[in-house]
Amino acid sequence: MPPLGINVSEAAKQDIAMLRALRAEALKQGREFHDYDPEARYVTIRAIGLDYNPHYIRVKFEQGGRQFILKYEDFSLAMGDRLVVRVPTQSSPAAFN
Repeated sequence: MPPLGINVSEAAKQDIAMLRALRAEALKQGREFHDYDPEARYVTIRAIGLDYNPHYIRVKFEQGGRQFILKYEDFSLAMGDRLVVRVPTQSSPAAFN
């Protein structure tokens, strides 16, 4: 069964803060951290029944007759019923306002 979508909105400040902290820690340890790009926009998707493995989740954005399917690299943070994803660079900022 597909998940039941509840809400899609700009990523909350606490979600972005968590991504920044994870990135800072990884960089401090000399590791790369591709899950967060300070230049990108992020949205939080809330849904019931999300799979815990992002390889089995397919997210498709539609805007202006165009479709953008997220890649695994676009998934940044999964926490229970919340999924924080990078917004496709091809979409306009108005998509989630």
